[in-house]
Amino acid sequence: MLYHVSKLEHYNILAEDGELGKVKDLYFDDHKWAVRYLVVDTRKWLPGKKVVVSPSGFDSVVPEEQAIYIRDKKEDIRNNASLEEKQAFSREKEMELTDFFGWKQYWAGDYLWGGYGSPLATMPEPGQKEMLAAKENNPPIEEGKYTGDDKLRSIEEIKGAVKHGIVHGKDGKAGYISDIIVDDETWKIRYLVVNTSEWSTNFQVLLSPAWLQSIDWVDNNFYIDLSLETIEAGPNYDKHQEITEELEEEIYRKYQKEPYWINK
Repeated sequence: MLYHVSKLEHYNILAEDGELGKVKDLYFDDHKWAVRYLVVDTRKWLPGKKVVVSPSGFDSVVPEEQAIYIRDKKEDIRNNASLEEKQAFSREKEMELTDFFGWKQYWAGDYLWGGYGSPLATMPEPGQKEMLAAKENNPPIEEGKYTGDDKLRSIEEIKGAVKHGIVHGKDGKAGYISDIIVDDETWKIRYLVVNTSEWSTNFQVLLSPAWLQSIDWVDNNFYIDLSLETIEAGPNYDKHQEITEELEEEIYRKYQKEPYWINK
């Protein structure tokens, strides 16, 4: 199922023994474009701090209840999954979290979630068992020695109440990012919802982050491998519209891109 981030921000996070709070933000990595953590709004019971939970620690997502159930107790989350409000993630902190909660080390392997294709997968992907076994027999990575090229970023950086990412086609500005759409099986960001109403007869279009050629994170500019004419020829998207297989097929056909499900 595909979720709008703007709707997920109204979901409650529920631990084994009660409610933690609502989703406040999401952190994704800018290499594989997958949501790695949800940030919980804990101002009522943990002011000045933010609490994070990993999709690999979820028990279930229930849209009818606007709720996400996790497999941990509130006190464990409070004591072990909190950071200062302005504190950035470090790999060392992430390793602490995965060691304590058993969350997947998404950076430790070739697949979307390290050795796994999805956060809730129970068996490593083919060919990853040996790699994971070898990793367990090696000494831990020294502090500051991690060489991965991904960086965690807040969804608020590109779709916030104040600022939005600006998407540019090959020959001009296409529009701004008004929402993000996430796959709830893998928690991969599938589409950027781009408002193109300033110049196009399409009010909004769905564009895949896989089509981005480059990103300027300082000025929040996103450069995509499509001309404005091609974007104009793509299907219009309404925020209340269900994202069906037929719509996705039309998107990839109109933009002449290989569908992501071909490589699954």
